[in-house]
Amino acid sequence: MIEYFGKHRCKQCITGKPIRIGHRAWCLNTDDGYLKLQDRKYGGTETVRENRCKGCPVMPVQQTKKQKRGSSEYFVDKENKIVVCRWMDNSALTIASTIHKNDSSCKVKRYCQKEKKKIEVDCPKIIQEYNRHMRGTDKQDQNVNKHRISFRGKN
Repeated sequence: MIEYFGKHRCKQCITGKPIRIGHRAWCLNTDDGYLKLQDRKYGGTETVRENRCKGCPVMPVQQTKKQKRGSSEYFVDKENKIVVCRWMDNSALTIASTIHKNDSSCKVKRYCQKEKKKIEVDCPKIIQEYNRHMRGTDKQDQNVNKHRISFRGKN
């Protein structure tokens, strides 16, 4: 979010964010936290809220929460080349990607409350890659806030 208090029709207000009012910016970042754009081929992976998945034929979140930990379900939209994955960890997690495929899974270690120790759980490759690279956006946000410039203008 780029802070902006002036009048503009593209300004948004998102409650629960540190910067609530301004222009919303979408970006694709490297691991180092710098903005990266590919030549006319934008790709991305993001978490998706339940209410944004209407019409997507993956199992509903309430049903997914009844599944055992590590279970996952995929939907592939071949026309738009989008993969949607819903995975059950401590809670249901939904991720959409234009980069990855639903080809493989791996094992990750998670803490189990019942057994009081770490156990191995199946994890889709999409989730593992997202977790590995998501810190880049956090670093980019930190860089923007550290070197923030102020501007005023009239529209």
